[in-house]
Amino acid sequence: MVMDKVPLFELQNASLLREGNVLLKEASFGLFEGDKVVVMGRNGAGKSTLVRMLAGFERVSRGRLLIDGVDARTLDIRTLRGRVSYVSSSLQERFMGAITTFEVVLTGTSGDLAPYWRSYSKEELSVTDELLSIFRLSAKRDHLFNTLSQGERQRAILARAFARRSQLVVADEPFVGLDMVSRDELIMALEGLGTLDITTNTVVLIVHGTEEIPSVFDRVVFVRDSELVWHGNKDDFLVSDVLSELYETPLRVAKLGTQYYTSVVR
Repeated sequence: MVMDKVPLFELQNASLLREGNVLLKEASFGLFEGDKVVVMGRNGAGKSTLVRMLAGFERVSRGRLLIDGVDARTLDIRTLRGRVSYVSSSLQERFMGAITTFEVVLTGTSGDLAPYWRSYSKEELSVTDELLSIFRLSAKRDHLFNTLSQGERQRAILARAFARRSQLVVADEPFVGLDMVSRDELIMALEGLGTLDITTNTVVLIVHGTEEIPSVFDRVVFVRDSELVWHGNKDDFLVSDVLSELYETPLRVAKLGTQYYTSVVR
């Protein structure tokens, strides 16, 4: 008999309450090995709350978080942190000294914030260069990180997350603050991850627009008013009627190349 797979991370009727306010209500959702998932919803809907709970960065108030089928409350929090690489734009501010782009990505292999506290293996050095290539940063390899553009810094921080080889990589709104060229460069980088042997990485992106969904991501989660109201296949999500119902606004979806663009029906 073939046993069903156990999710790597799973919320079961999980809620988060803070000072009497419900930040997320009774969410049930699981992430499996290799999943590539985007989380969408309006501003303030609860997207980051959902993902932070799923990754173990917020303690569930009601319900459960399971890690490999084990209740997270029984696990050492330090062990849990080693399973997840969490990326947000605020991380850029921690690397603004005399540190190169290569060194920023390299530190992802150890989780350090500087490359001076240990020696690195040939494999770690090689993986770093491979990630710089995938994220279109090879030409900036030896440049100081603080001289890069916003888009380049964001790509470097995301590359750093994959250097660690965590079970779960979470990118919280990686496209915020990027111009259209930088956005597309980041999308192309994410779509190139298949050339690296990281297919077992489970990846979650929090995005605002359908045009920010890389073609290699095939699952979508939608959060509205602090509730997980929809999750499923990307192709079932990127339909005008479905998006109009979820956003409670008449919307039209059009595909151009591999990207989907959504506009309000006027």
